[in-house]
Amino acid sequence: MNLILLLIVFPLATIIFSIALERLLNSPILVSAIIFISFVLIAYLAFGTDFIIAAVVYAFIALITAIIVSIIPGIICRINCINNKCCCNNRNRSNV
Repeated sequence: MNLILLLIVFPLATIIFSIALERLLNSPILVSAIIFISFVLIAYLAFGTDFIIAAVVYAFIALITAIIVSIIPGIICRINCINNKCCCNNRNRSNV
């Protein structure tokens, strides 16, 4: 297996797809499970059973990425609320 594919292309694709899936599904565990199943299918169809260890690593990368993506909007809201003195939980209220 090509080392560049294993160390650069698959991790970057995993990060990009997990960001997109997290924005669509809003569930980090489901994103990680989908990525894991995808890489297990790729392992059996194209690369062989040695690739399953890499599939576990890629699923862990997807989980970490999805958790970070799900946390970022809350952090941005808190930063904006501190600067604007507003309430993040109730967006219908005007700035106080």
